[in-house]
Amino acid sequence: MGTQNMGITSGPREAGQSLEYLLSFGHQLYADRGLAIIEHNGTRGRFIRRGSEAAMVPAAGGSAPDYYGSVGGRFIAFDAKKVSAKGGWHLHRDRLHQFHKLQSWARIGQAVSFFAIEEARNTRLWLLRVTGEENPLELPRLRFNVEPGPGLLQMPMNPEGWYDYLPILIQAWLT
Repeated sequence: MGTQNMGITSGPREAGQSLEYLLSFGHQLYADRGLAIIEHNGTRGRFIRRGSEAAMVPAAGGSAPDYYGSVGGRFIAFDAKKVSAKGGWHLHRDRLHQFHKLQSWARIGQAVSFFAIEEARNTRLWLLRVTGEENPLELPRLRFNVEPGPGLLQMPMNPEGWYDYLPILIQAWLT
């Protein structure tokens, strides 16, 4: 599916299937349009095998959020997650440091922190806000059958094949 209105010859879904690619594609468009600067953290770590699965273990000292940047002079930070299972998402206990890092950023001034969770089965992106007021011992979770509200935004993939989340985020959390 082409995106001729943006001067791009092909949409990101044709070029790659990963959430990271879709976000990077959108972030580049936002930067080109002068709307935001959002960068990938590029966390260092190592992969270990847990049974039949491999898991990435961040370098010592925890890790910064996956993405960070500035939108209209406001700092944003978020971790991106892709979920293929139906029903919902919850943060695994071994990733609790990610939640705590987002909480610490949210407590600083006007920073906006959240989890960006792709519901891959329905090509929807959910934004689950982290305010810093949450119980640090309760892991974040999301049911895909709930209605969006003040701390939860949801958007489908747009016709060009990427998640244009910035307008919704600005309207809900940055104004």
